Amino acid sequence: MKKIKIIYLFLALGVLGSCERTFLDVNSDPNSPTDANITSDLLLPSAMLKTATFTTASGRGTLGTFARWCGIWSPSADYASGEESKYLRQAGTSNGTWSSLYDQNIEFKSIENKSKANGETFYQGIALIMQSLNYQMAVDMFNDIPYSQALNPSVIAPKYDKAEDVYLDLLKKIDEGITLIKAADEAKNFNLSNGDILKSSTSLNTAANRKLKWAKFGNTLKLRLLIHMSQMPNINALAATEIAKINAEGSGYINAGETMGANPGYIVSKPNPFWASFIYDQAGNFAQTFNRANNFSLNIMKGLNDERYKYFYKPVAGTPGTLPAHWIGIDYAITNSDPTKRASVTSDIGGASSASGGTTGLGKSATMNSWIITASESLFLQAEAKARGWNVTGTASALYQSGVTESFSWLGVPSAASVAAAYLTSPDPRVAFGTTLTDNLRAIAWQKYFAFNGNTLLEVWNDYRRLDIVNLPLSTDPGRGTNPIPVRLPYPQTELDFNTANVNASGGGSISIFTSKIFWDR
Repeated sequence: MKKIKIIYLFLALGVLGSCERTFLDVNSDPNSPTDANITSDLLLPSAMLKTATFTTASGRGTLGTFARWCGIWSPSADYASGEESKYLRQAGTSNGTWSSLYDQNIEFKSIENKSKANGETFYQGIALIMQSLNYQMAVDMFNDIPYSQALNPSVIAPKYDKAEDVYLDLLKKIDEGITLIKAADEAKNFNLSNGDILKSSTSLNTAANRKLKWAKFGNTLKLRLLIHMSQMPNINALAATEIAKINAEGSGYINAGETMGANPGYIVSKPNPFWASFIYDQAGNFAQTFNRANNFSLNIMKGLNDERYKYFYKPVAGTPGTLPAHWIGIDYAITNSDPTKRASVTSDIGGASSASGGTTGLGKSATMNSWIITASESLFLQAEAKARGWNVTGTASALYQSGVTESFSWLGVPSAASVAAAYLTSPDPRVAFGTTLTDNLRAIAWQKYFAFNGNTLLEVWNDYRRLDIVNLPLSTDPGRGTNPIPVRLPYPQTELDFNTANVNASGGGSISIFTSKIFWDR
């Protein structure tokens, strides 16, 4: 945590904000930053973009690893295999992921403190909700984490809190955030229309619905936390209490067409980070040759006549892209230079048809939003909650079907509703919604797996561990030995070096990435 504390001190002095100008160019004098002129509306867009970049795997890194572990992407034969395909994770590989999440929360904590002091309760509520999102992701990867003392600049070596305790407190933090937002006088929150860059459907992007938008976001995040804990004893009582609060609050969850993400005003010269990292560079060239379609997900979708594979992956370069044979994948992981598995003769990811962009695929255009929580995830969360008997509005089957349909629609599949309806008539148990909880969880798990291809990668790994339904293939790398897919990440080397006593007290020195499960993984 040493790095975190140093950065926090910079924030407190008003130094770090001078660098955050990317899209907005809002500092009147960037060479003379002061605490007074680094206001919440300047800090929030940068912090939100960093979180959105992380959730979309735009920085590649760890979430890209999850995509490859989980049968969604695979390296092309242009690259030699490494430790990843052997399922080996050293402590140093966690440094970037850990610092990214905590650095983001340092910024959100700064926004929380500043806005609280200024009576800007809308900004304060946003900061609480966004901190909760980042802490949720940290728990899902590392289990016990610094939390209660983590952002206190007077504590150099913060203690580790139990993961379950963190989750339970996050439910309260989200409630507090929603309450602050709903009671806020927006006129007292300086430049909120520019500072709030959370984007959703056209109707929710209006000033009149800004509070509704954030309440839906917070409620959906709460439901994600509850669903993660669904295998735990006594969860039904907790879920009943928390969902009653959501129902009483009244805003509901993210609905079809309301995928939520960040967008500060991307333009072709300052593009969406996912587009620039994975789809096309500014010269119109393919942005990467490393990740290709994984045979596991590609071939299953082909076999189910699931048109979405054409929108998650590109046809092989130079083919007309109309027949299934034009999409070619790779097993994870190629360990030699097999010319038939090179990037030039296998399917790239993203699905966008040209560098000019459009409206279809995982990578639509340089100006698209950086998604944070998709509408299809929200609908699947609601479907599982209802299937478990929790008091969510609607029927489990209708919510499930809406989740599938929304995935087709979000990808821009032509005639999405009718194509999805035909797909849902399949009797395959990975598609057909059944009559028992076991049958329904199987269908939900598989359809989440397909819908989240390339866009909600941490949740793919979470569901794999939580439900044990999608049977993923193991890496073909001979160096894997008998290693299974890891169930957690190791604590970062920075923590082992600078917060040794606390990380060891949480078992950091003895955990196994193959057997030491996250608290909700039962």
